[in-house]
Amino acid sequence: MNHDELRELAVLYALGALDNDEAAPIKAHLAAGCRECAQEVTSLRDTAALLAHGVEETAPPERLRDRVLRSARASRPGLHIVEARSEGWVSTGFDGVMMKRLYYDRVQETVTVLLRMEPGAVYPGHRHGSVEQCFVLEGDVQFGGLEFRAGDFMAAPADSIHAPSTTRAGCTMLIISSTHNEML
Repeated sequence: MNHDELRELAVLYALGALDNDEAAPIKAHLAAGCRECAQEVTSLRDTAALLAHGVEETAPPERLRDRVLRSARASRPGLHIVEARSEGWVSTGFDGVMMKRLYYDRVQETVTVLLRMEPGAVYPGHRHGSVEQCFVLEGDVQFGGLEFRAGDFMAAPADSIHAPSTTRAGCTMLIISSTHNEML
């Protein structure tokens, strides 16, 4: 590839429009030390970054979001999508504790759920059938003398006992858990 062809490739490379194979010649050229092309790539990246600041931010039409999701489902059989606006919150049978199932893995026998607890709610203790993972999305949750807040993560081993969970201000957690947990 001659230098002019590499400079044209540098434009596409700077914009991130090349896959790894297509980018290989320009990467090699830059690694070989061509200062002119390196300056061109840097200048183009800086200019492209500024372009985003010149455009007024607008929300895409709701129809577009729906079309993109339908297209993703159609092009990837087996893809499981739960939209944020979808219904699905159900009572767990414990006062002030709601659950939204996101995914059920029949092979691993696990379930991924959002668990929402209202202020003062209690979720009973249980024995873990396999590793349980819990990420606190918002609020606070306490169990076994430990307190977790938004952003905290916990993984409990299989067969461990989880003390009753309580919350002062309410919380929402993402939980991946066994379908064989035993309530205590």
